[in-house]
Amino acid sequence: MKVFLMFSFLLSSCSIWAAEFCVTTSSEFRSALTSAESNAEDDVIKMAEGTYTTGGVAFDYNANDGYDLTISGGWSEFFGNDCGQQISTNPFTTAIDGGSVSRGLSVRVGGTSVVNLSQLYFYNCFVSDPLRGGALNLSRYNNENAGQFIVENNAFINNQARYGSAISFGASDLSVLRGNLVVANHSTANYAVELVNNDAYGLQVINNTMVLNTSDGDSGGLYLYASGTSLGLVYNNIIRNNGDVDLRMPISNKFYVRNNLFGAVDTGNQVEFFDNQFLPYRFAPGILNFSPGEASPLVNNGIKPCNICIFPIPFEDNWSLTASDIAGGVRIQQGVIDIGAYESPFEPDLIFWNLFE
Repeated sequence: MKVFLMFSFLLSSCSIWAAEFCVTTSSEFRSALTSAESNAEDDVIKMAEGTYTTGGVAFDYNANDGYDLTISGGWSEFFGNDCGQQISTNPFTTAIDGGSVSRGLSVRVGGTSVVNLSQLYFYNCFVSDPLRGGALNLSRYNNENAGQFIVENNAFINNQARYGSAISFGASDLSVLRGNLVVANHSTANYAVELVNNDAYGLQVINNTMVLNTSDGDSGGLYLYASGTSLGLVYNNIIRNNGDVDLRMPISNKFYVRNNLFGAVDTGNQVEFFDNQFLPYRFAPGILNFSPGEASPLVNNGIKPCNICIFPIPFEDNWSLTASDIAGGVRIQQGVIDIGAYESPFEPDLIFWNLFE
C-alpha cells in the first residue's frame, strides 16, 4: 500500500510539474518566452540580474492553452546555477529597457491561466497611439473573465503610452496589483495604470506607490473600471501628484477604498471610503527616495488582512500582503504596516504629522 501511494503521488506530481527556464540575456529571455508558448506546460522563467533590452521589439508571450506563466527577476549565481538564488525582492537589479522605442512586455493568455510577474524594473518603454500599456500589457483572448493577473514588487519609471503608460490590465477573473512603484510615467491621453474587470471576481490594488505621473489629459494616476459582478478594493496605496486626478473609478460597482493617501479622486456612488488621507506624503530625504520619512502620515497607518475571517470570506477581506516590501524589508513590523510600497523603520510622530499641510 505504501509503495502504491508513493507511486500515485509521483504520478500526480508529474502532472503539475512546471517547465523552468533560467535566462541571463535578452535573446535567452525571448527564446524562453517562445518555448513557453508551445510546450503545453505551466512555465516559470527566472531572470538573472542584469538589463534586458528589447532592441526595438517588445518581449512577447502569446498562448491560448490555459497554462500558467510566472516571471520573476532578481536571480543570481549559486553553485554554478545562474539562477540559483534570489536574495532580495528589490526589482532594480533586473531591468527591462524599451529604449524609448518599444513596449517592455506583452502577455496574452487564455482559459484559466494565472500570470504572475514580480521583481522587475521597467523603464524607457514606449508604444504609440492607439496602443495601451507602455511598459506592461496583460490581456486575454476574447476578453475572457477567467484566471488571474498578479503583478507585485515591480518598478515602472519613465514609460509612455496613450493609456496605461506604465501598466494596462485587461479581462481576468481576479487582477492584483500589489507592492509596486509607479513613478514619472507619461500618458498622451490619461492614466499611468489602468485595470478593467467585468462580470468577474474583481480588482485588488494594495500597497502601491504611484506618484509624479503625468498626462496630456486630466488624469495621470490610476483608472479602475469594474462592472457587472466585479468588485474592487484599493488599500494602503499612495496615489498623489499625478496630474489633475490621481484616482478615477467611473463605474457604479462597489469599491472598498481604505487607508490610502490621495491627492484628488473621482469616484462613483457605491464606494466605501474609510480612513483615507489627503496630506503630503513626506518621503525620507534623498534623491528618488520613496520610503516614508520620520514625520510621514504613511507610517503605521495601513490596514492588515483579517487574522480570523468569517467563511465564506467576503470580497473586501479576501486579500493578502507580500511578505516583504519593494526594497526587501519585512512588510509587517511591530504588528503594523505602512502605506505604500516601502516599509519604514520609524514610529509615527503622533504630535506633529497631521498638523502641517
